[in-house]
Amino acid sequence: MVRPVRFTATTVASIQLLCQAAPVLGAPEHASNLTIAFGNNASGNNFHASPSVTTVALAWSDPLSDTATGNAYNLQLSLVNNLASTNVHAYVTGLDSAGTLVFMQPSGGWVHPSNPTPGVPQAVTADIAILLGSEGSSTNIVLPGYVTSGRVYIADGTLDFFTIRGQSGPALIQPGSVNPIDTSTETNWGFVELTTSVADGVFADLTHVDFVGLPLGLTLENADGTTQSAPGMPRSGVADVCRGLRAQAKIDGQPWDRLCLNDADSNLLRVLSPPNYLGFNGDAAFGDYFTAYVAAAGLVDCTVHPASAELTCTGDNRGYAQPSAADILGCNSGPFTIFDSDNDIHKAVVPRLCAAFNRATYLHAGGDQQPTDNARAYYTANPSNWYSAVVHAIDIDHRGYAFAYDDVGPDGGRDQAGVVSSHDPTKLTIIVGGPR
Repeated sequence: MVRPVRFTATTVASIQLLCQAAPVLGAPEHASNLTIAFGNNASGNNFHASPSVTTVALAWSDPLSDTATGNAYNLQLSLVNNLASTNVHAYVTGLDSAGTLVFMQPSGGWVHPSNPTPGVPQAVTADIAILLGSEGSSTNIVLPGYVTSGRVYIADGTLDFFTIRGQSGPALIQPGSVNPIDTSTETNWGFVELTTSVADGVFADLTHVDFVGLPLGLTLENADGTTQSAPGMPRSGVADVCRGLRAQAKIDGQPWDRLCLNDADSNLLRVLSPPNYLGFNGDAAFGDYFTAYVAAAGLVDCTVHPASAELTCTGDNRGYAQPSAADILGCNSGPFTIFDSDNDIHKAVVPRLCAAFNRATYLHAGGDQQPTDNARAYYTANPSNWYSAVVHAIDIDHRGYAFAYDDVGPDGGRDQAGVVSSHDPTKLTIIVGGPR
């Protein structure tokens, strides 16, 4: 945990950086001041990485002991099929207690893919597809052990998985959602993110950071009889999101409608996130979309170098250049790139800066404190990340990860990310296809 640090600025009168549960260090001196609070976000400050066209390697985490006791070890997964399909498959993958990539077999137990030849992707040929029952049925499985950086993929059909040699063994190449030559791209699929541990029990969330696809929802049952839920998208979610983005494209002339992806038969299949779209197409879409807003908001800075317009802050190990549209939508490039060598202050500031740009809250009343405690201010001004805005509008309870740092929020603020978590869980249910 970093200690509270106060900063002085030239163009911004003061910046206050507050760590978890720290008191505010004093009232702002001007309306243009900015307070950045390091609050307790949903995932404990373990923010999402921005997506790439093909996500290579799950994030490596500290190993956990499978020998420890706890309900998470024997966590039951209930997979409810609400699709009118008998070809729905689930795939459970992540890192085991040794930090090694594993897949769950239908019969139970982990299977460890072999380490491929360096630079050569290798298909996962083991039996890892868990067939769900017919519409309305529940398929119950039990996790073979603790899993970190996990995902439960669900597909109306089958998915192909590959590995590539990583620094500590095989790393995952997830199925394709954009690339037309990837065999999985034509399949309707989605995934839930899942981590279980001795200390924290279960953490799971819905995610639209890569795309909106097969509707998925979550319900978590706890030992004390309480439940949590994140219902996710309705059955018509993909069509509804695409309709909203087409309407927005007519309003501001930006290519929001081009995020809608059809299959080979011209049927609407999924809606890509802006960085996923940009990563594959490599064009200049949204090129100047945020330029005027960045200039109006000013650099969130302590000291500005006139020649480079780069901001630097005392206590932060390096400065921030003005972000481009691609930087803002992806949150992992330009000034929002985070390196292992960056200090705790830098790693905590980046998510909050990028989240505020995506939600367009800097120039709103109360925008001098980030993250703002007024979620009603999100996406109420141009430019905004309208993909994220529309996704939240269509999600049944308006919760679900829609950009890389969508779990950023103030202490006590409403969860935006579709998170369920418990220290004493008994069953996690994944609803496939939206509520019936």
